[in-house]
Amino acid sequence: MNRLKNTLTLLLFFVASRIPSWVATFVISISAPCYRLLNSQTMRQLRRNLTIVMGRAPSRDEEITALKSYWQYFASAFTLGRATKVQIENRVFASIPAQLLEEIKTKSVVVAMGHQGDWDLAGAFFAAKYAPVLTVAENLNPPSLAKKFTDLRRDIGMEIILLEKGKSVFSTLVDKARKAPRLVPLLADRDLSGGGIVVPFCGTEALFAPGPAALAKRLDTSLYVVNMQLLELPPERRKIAKTKYGIKLIVNGPIERPRVTDNDLVVEWTKSWVKTWEAGIKLAPTDWHMTQAVFLPDLDPVRLAKARKRYQQNVGEN
Repeated sequence: MNRLKNTLTLLLFFVASRIPSWVATFVISISAPCYRLLNSQTMRQLRRNLTIVMGRAPSRDEEITALKSYWQYFASAFTLGRATKVQIENRVFASIPAQLLEEIKTKSVVVAMGHQGDWDLAGAFFAAKYAPVLTVAENLNPPSLAKKFTDLRRDIGMEIILLEKGKSVFSTLVDKARKAPRLVPLLADRDLSGGGIVVPFCGTEALFAPGPAALAKRLDTSLYVVNMQLLELPPERRKIAKTKYGIKLIVNGPIERPRVTDNDLVVEWTKSWVKTWEAGIKLAPTDWHMTQAVFLPDLDPVRLAKARKRYQQNVGEN
């Protein structure tokens, strides 16, 4: 099923990169209500995640808004490679702490984030305006799809380390982050390694990747957290950006380093940034593009135990 989904994504990549952005936006607007009615597993999981975050069942309009936001991310990502620096900068309203901008001049800085808003646009914006971006992305199948995304991100100023499910790229990430000052944003609201940390989140518990806190600890650098919201650009921006939609980018931090033992630091630091990120998620829950199970009650305990066992084996081998 995942392979079919990724193959369809590759087809959409080909089509979307060759049509005007307004056409893609129109197709999304008429497709989202129809897709919702199919009530697929993806739709049911999205609804389940929204229900937990919002504390109630989402309305029909909220579900459609969530689908539109999710698909708008892809429509933007597929065409980002042909956007100019000026167009990218006009697609983003950013709030970034002055301390981060000062730190990035001399050392790499880590930013924790989730599948929210448009993270590729955010990376392109930062790379165009401030510093190179280094990050990790899931290695997708078919390989041609992974190559498409990797080439796209490289063209807009981001270096990508591909992550195989159940594997670790931590040492590679550390080495590259130490070579030169870079922003290192890491998607961490879904654990792919098997080493996820159970964190209080939206009234229950969820698995978050340890990467941001672990990397900040290893590099002895600051840890920030970012929230992103999809927004309709004002007319003056829309004309320059050549698209209807952009994002509001809000960076918070640095997240205070917990005064705990070295062994507990990654867990406690992760809990701290997630708490800050949760507040941003609740402001715009329909911009969280999470269609997989991440909350602990939704996870298969047997599969989770196997993933943790594989992770421990990989750690032991490395």
